[in-house]
Amino acid sequence: MTLPIIHSETYKLHAPTFEFWPGGRTTEYFESPQRVEIILNALRATEWADVRAPAELSIDLINAVHDAAYVAFIKDGFREWLATNPALREGAPPTYYPAYFPPPRWRRKPMNAKQEGGYGYYTFDLAAPLVEGTYEAAVGSARCAMTATNMILNGTRAAYALCRPPGHHAGKDFSGGYCYFNNTAIAAKMLRERGLVAVLDIDYHHGNGTQDIFWEDAHVLTISIHCDPRRDYPYFAGYSDELGAGRAKGCNLNIPLPPHTNGDWYLKAIELVLDRIQLFRPWALVVAAGFDTYGGDPISQFLLMTTDYTAIAQRIKSIGLPTVIVQEGGYNTEALGRNAVAFLEPFST
Repeated sequence: MTLPIIHSETYKLHAPTFEFWPGGRTTEYFESPQRVEIILNALRATEWADVRAPAELSIDLINAVHDAAYVAFIKDGFREWLATNPALREGAPPTYYPAYFPPPRWRRKPMNAKQEGGYGYYTFDLAAPLVEGTYEAAVGSARCAMTATNMILNGTRAAYALCRPPGHHAGKDFSGGYCYFNNTAIAAKMLRERGLVAVLDIDYHHGNGTQDIFWEDAHVLTISIHCDPRRDYPYFAGYSDELGAGRAKGCNLNIPLPPHTNGDWYLKAIELVLDRIQLFRPWALVVAAGFDTYGGDPISQFLLMTTDYTAIAQRIKSIGLPTVIVQEGGYNTEALGRNAVAFLEPFST
């Protein structure tokens, strides 16, 4: 058998050259186009990967998940900002980082992107800058998730969306953590039209954007296994007492784990959440697959090995649900390809 791999060439259009770290330091942008190339090369070396381009689907599906004004800002914000700062075209490629962030009680929408505080309203950190190709890349990434999801809706048992930029930190009306449009949430929203859906986020970092989008939706069970936010990003969300609201209270489950979690501990967490998924009785599953849980990842503190990803995938597959797999994090470029192959291969049989 084969596994459909949905991949768009638009990933190349989003290529920031630097990012900020605590203390004002700048470093390389870890969420680089190279990540996609590494995964693709590893998959093309297998006998089961069926690489396909996404369909040219309407962005109405993006607007079904995100606030329309936010989507419009991601589309036009960089262009409008640059139009008022033409000198920035000289030298290095211009990068739009916000300079101001509103305090929570005073979050008033700015008039337009041209104002210096424009982007600060729509993002929560300095890890999701806008460059000239960001919007096109984010749309192409979302279309990978949409296309993989359509395959599940049409009877395919599993499909993998090789999304870049990733999405699980993007909420209804905010970007952050390398993320602009929430590909995982878009997939879940599409599947939700047919019945109950579960989302399992196995990225190292909490899927705060996905939690935000489905916080009051009792038809989507959102589960995230991640590093304890008291110890790592995103710090302000991902705690075990965040359960959802209204009729959806109990439909959000966070499993924060300590730094240095190894594969054995992680598999115990997987067993716990799979029991919860089966109790929810969803008809389909979305897996937000991050490989930054790997022991050699440069921005993470877990200790998983390549073989652990095979064991995790086998357990997830064993519950027998049609599954959309959406690529999220993973920044160890030496191991990323083999980790992706190790996780995806069980879904190809």
